[in-house]
Amino acid sequence: MFKKLFKNPKTRYRNLGLIILPFVLLFCLFGFLAWRSAGNLLGGSTSMANSIDTMDYHLRANATEYQRSLFQELSDLCLTDAENKDKEAIAASVVENFIADFYTWTNKAGSYDVGGLYYVYSPSKANIYTQARDTFYHYLTNYIKDYGAENLLEVAQDSIEIKGSKVDEKYSYNGNEYDAYYYSATWSYVDHDGFDESDYETSENFLVIENEDGRFEIVQAYGD
Repeated sequence: MFKKLFKNPKTRYRNLGLIILPFVLLFCLFGFLAWRSAGNLLGGSTSMANSIDTMDYHLRANATEYQRSLFQELSDLCLTDAENKDKEAIAASVVENFIADFYTWTNKAGSYDVGGLYYVYSPSKANIYTQARDTFYHYLTNYIKDYGAENLLEVAQDSIEIKGSKVDEKYSYNGNEYDAYYYSATWSYVDHDGFDESDYETSENFLVIENEDGRFEIVQAYGD
């Protein structure tokens, strides 16, 4: 068969191109899907509305008004000169930004679009992403089809309440010690008709560290 395809010098290159083309298209498709998945793994939408580059915090392009407000507060805190930085306020703001993104579904595209990952401990990001997809985000794609994303969970404006401060003991991990901050948080959801928000979390406890680069990251999150 192949000998016949390549026997005629006038058509052999055309036939070769027709054979190779499907493989090239498949390669491009898989490359695009891998690129998109990598973008989602980093924390959500690959198109960002705003960034705090020194801390690697980013705001998704389709952020809610509440998310935009919280991110602006975090940006203002991080851009303060080093001598006047309020580290407890920054750590608390990181928790608020995580909650507002992770627990909001109205601006997510599906189960793979996990929010809040820019605020978690960087070496554990891949594991946290996988765990979130298997638990809290597991049925999100189905919910979007059944109810519409605009009717799903959305952390309500100004509803997040944070209590806590820096703790006396250092947080030890892999032989290193870090300054640590403990916060307990509560929040509520926008009441959307047709979707029952009552079964979902509205409180959680967080442990935040300041790593070697001065970046504040959530290392633990757990319920009461």
